[in-house]
Formats: sequence, structure tokens, C-alpha cells
Amino acid sequence: MLNKKDLIEIIAKQQETTKVEAKKIVDAFTDGIKSIMKDNKSVNITGFAKFESKYKEAYKRVFGVTGE
Repeated sequence: MLNKKDLIEIIAKQQETTKVEAKKIVDAFTDGIKSIMKDNKSVNITGFAKFESKYKEAYKRVFGVTGE
């Protein structure tokens, strides 16, 4: 699985820039997605990914050992 650190390293190499600058790019991208999704809007980047929020009702679980 690719994590944020790995993505920053890949972008830094591809764009021939520092990891600090690449981190700014990744942070700006993720912050932009988060701010759009806060308003329950979806983000569709054709050929890459679709991000959308879905509401789920809360549910109660029962712990098998204690029955609680």
C-alpha cells in the first residue's frame, strides 16, 4: 500500500523538486478534497478517482462474550 510519505517521494522525483515542496503539493490536494467534501459534495477526477461522502445510521454492536 502506498502511504503519504511514499507519494511525496514519488512526486519529488517526478517533478525534480524537494520533498518539502512535494509535501506542499500533496497537502494542498488533500486539503482541497477535504474542504469540498465537508459540504457533502463529491469530487470526480476523471481517470483517477471519485470521492464522495455517504451517511450511515449508527448501529449497536453486541460483544459476544459479555452480551453487552
